Amino acid sequence: MQITVVITKNGTALEEDIDPAAKLKAQNKKRKRAFRLKYRDAMRNPNNFPNSHMANRNHPTVVLDKNGDTVIFVSEIQFTLKDVGKDPDIEDDEDSPACPFTDMQGNSVVFPVAARQDGGMFVTERYKVADGAEVQAYYKFTVESPGCVTLDPDIVIEP
Repeated sequence: MQITVVITKNGTALEEDIDPAAKLKAQNKKRKRAFRLKYRDAMRNPNNFPNSHMANRNHPTVVLDKNGDTVIFVSEIQFTLKDVGKDPDIEDDEDSPACPFTDMQGNSVVFPVAARQDGGMFVTERYKVADGAEVQAYYKFTVESPGCVTLDPDIVIEP
């Protein structure tokens, strides 16, 4: 599946959304108790779970399968993909990559990545899931845009 993450500006806040097919996939996953409990059980402090994006079934979480899913970030405003790394609330599995993505040729992604203008939109390259990213499973991406508060949504890599 090719997933598009759309970054929008709401006042000084940045918000993320994902395309309808990816959103349905994520909502179906987040409806499952086992999916949410797996995240809670991996947390450094499970008491923080109720305040997480994973607890909110309606929050758009990027869920990627390790075999074949790709993701691209787009926006009408200039933005920088500041980092994509391990979720700091999750126990670190040192046998997993620091970033869950590679470029389409399998090369490491070097951050920050400034989105390039393509027509009327700003876009990043398309990324694929890095080998071993499903071991850690839980990552976050950080987006910055001039005059906006930093955005740090969730990414889940499924086996």
